Amino acid sequence: PIPISGDCSVSECVPNSLIAAMNRNRLIEKITVYGCWTLAMLLVVALPMLLWWNLRKPMPPAPVTPLDSAGGGGRLLGRRKSTAIINRVCELRFEGLTVTAGTGRRIVSEVSGVAHAGECLGLMGPSGSGKTSFMDVVAGIVPAGSTCTGKVTLDGRRLRLGASYPPSLIAYCQQNDLLPVTMSARECVVFAALLTLPTAMDKEEKIKRADDALAEVNLTHIQSSIVGDATTLAAAARVSGGERRRISLAKGIVAAPSILLCDEVTSGLDSYNAFQMVKTLKTLALSGRVVVQTIHQPSSRA
Repeated sequence: PIPISGDCSVSECVPNSLIAAMNRNRLIEKITVYGCWTLAMLLVVALPMLLWWNLRKPMPPAPVTPLDSAGGGGRLLGRRKSTAIINRVCELRFEGLTVTAGTGRRIVSEVSGVAHAGECLGLMGPSGSGKTSFMDVVAGIVPAGSTCTGKVTLDGRRLRLGASYPPSLIAYCQQNDLLPVTMSARECVVFAALLTLPTAMDKEEKIKRADDALAEVNLTHIQSSIVGDATTLAAAARVSGGERRRISLAKGIVAAPSILLCDEVTSGLDSYNAFQMVKTLKTLALSGRVVVQTIHQPSSRA
């Protein structure tokens, strides 16, 4: 027989075991509710405190740059000029590089060559010969709808075609200058430095990098001139075509790349500005960079 509670005065009587089970369930529900409330209060209090603790901690120091083995004596590159090369590359080699368009036409066919640090390699060819497509592939940009075969190596290490390379390794100055026409030359380079350089670097150091890049391409004297375009009223207030190309170079070298790719940087320039551009590229190459440029095939009178 099931023991029945004898103190029930209303409704029907229930067994003592059922009453005990109901009391246990109520206790479990109370513990669960109180536990959830306690955990919620801890999260509300602990998360802001943890966030405040992380924000008050000092920023980690900038990563130490590797030793400059070429200079001798184990000097740190960070103690030299701000645009000094960090990831030094001695050789850029490409073998059997072929670019085929979606229609099956070969744009670049079995191109091989090598470029060393301290040298300026020039690729000559007429319009439509595939110079820009070749530079795009080396820079990690595969033309839309095209397929690429071949091999590109840096000091014997193979690169994956079409991969995205960090700006501290490869800088690509394309044929068309993409510069804000309302900014000055210095503002363009500073803007590029703020976007390109790592967040761990101080803003003052980034601005110093931009100033050093302008000095390296000999543009300090026109750093306050606006870039301008054909709609600029005062022609004397805007920079020239050759200076626009050098601003693009300064934007590229602000991240201290070891490889500089320049696509037809002398196209559309007169002989003086073309000479100044090649002279600047030679200076950049002598600083230890690998410089590759494409130019139109000159005439016999050039």
